[in-house]
Amino acid sequence: MDRSFVIAQISDLHLDGSGRLLATIEALSAALRERMADLADVPDRILLITGDLVDDPTPRALDEALAVIASFRQTGLFTDIQAVAGNHDVKRPSQRTGRHDVYDYLHLPRPCSGRSAARAKVAHNLPSRMASLVGWRLALDRYGNPPA
Repeated sequence: MDRSFVIAQISDLHLDGSGRLLATIEALSAALRERMADLADVPDRILLITGDLVDDPTPRALDEALAVIASFRQTGLFTDIQAVAGNHDVKRPSQRTGRHDVYDYLHLPRPCSGRSAARAKVAHNLPSRMASLVGWRLALDRYGNPPA
């Protein structure tokens, strides 16, 4: 039984709801398609989005983040996509500024306590069959290059 899996990690998208970053997101998606092409036979391919999906958690920015996550799902590149909130995502909700609770809006895991706990929750949210996997390959480093 093949127990290998791939984890691709992206972060700091800083979407603002204006659509001005969508060309950059498309370039990122193209880079992911290119890098993941040789890994299509790996049974489990996970995309981790680790914080700062939005620059400010306004309804427009959060809707744009939902659309971007949906577009990553539609590529079929990944068998699972998980995200955790970063400091820009969790700015205090306020009716006056139109900010929303990102955890509820994007269905993200809530931290137990503190920012580091939010990032640690990623492992908890991976599918249970992932917990027993022994080996893994990282598809991309932080600059979009395959690891050496």
